[in-house]
Amino acid sequence: MTKSLPLMPANDPLTVITAPFEERLHRLDARFATAIDALHDSLETLLRCPSFTYRTRPSGLPEQVVYLFSEGATPLYVGRSNHFRQRLANHYGVSDTGAKRNERSRQ
Repeated sequence: MTKSLPLMPANDPLTVITAPFEERLHRLDARFATAIDALHDSLETLLRCPSFTYRTRPSGLPEQVVYLFSEGATPLYVGRSNHFRQRLANHYGVSDTGAKRNERSRQ
């Protein structure tokens, strides 16, 4: 027979260590379920965003983003980046100096 420890408030860091396994698993399952429930709406929002190529990208893009790479209407990859301009340049195989030079030459 296992002896369970008294339950502590959920915001107490010791709760994670001392709570019975089943209780810890249930808490993890609840947080995971909440995250999963939000995914569909998040994907729908992402799919409604206007698409662009490296050449047609808007100025002033945020650095921290969740992004979708697609080919035509087919989504290929969803990612998250803290440095989106660099991620976009890497995807298109453009160096910082090359991108600036190419942008100037197109004007």
